[in-house]
Amino acid sequence: RSTVEYTNIKLEKENLVATIRMNRPDAMNALSPGLMEEFSAAVTEVEQDDGIKALVIRGEGRAFCAGADLPYFATAFADPATLDMVLQRMNKLLFQLESLPIPVIANIPKCLETILSKFILTSIVLFRKRFPIFIHPSFFGLKISSRSCLLG
Repeated sequence: RSTVEYTNIKLEKENLVATIRMNRPDAMNALSPGLMEEFSAAVTEVEQDDGIKALVIRGEGRAFCAGADLPYFATAFADPATLDMVLQRMNKLLFQLESLPIPVIANIPKCLETILSKFILTSIVLFRKRFPIFIHPSFFGLKISSRSCLLG
């Protein structure tokens, strides 16, 4: 059980597997600063739990992740300092996922992915050193690397 209270994500731990669910279904799980911060904290919590042997990433509702939270990013682009902070937060999260010592499974149940979601998952798949990222087959068109695998 998670010891931290999250609002933008849900973290579940069961049978050696942790599941992080992005929990902004009303915004199609768009990446907001709050979601990225909580996601990062949950990845840290998973990494520190020796009983976890795999991580599954999902989205609540009808979308895995719609990409950037456009209302927030519209204001961030107007302020270079804010934009820099957001991009650093995004990079930190990507590097955290990339460096996890366990397999990461992105469960994308619908074909509502965006270019940003493809970019994020592509980057992780290409640069993971120890374990590949496993991607659900409904994430069509993503054939990246011999190290990646589609689950069926």
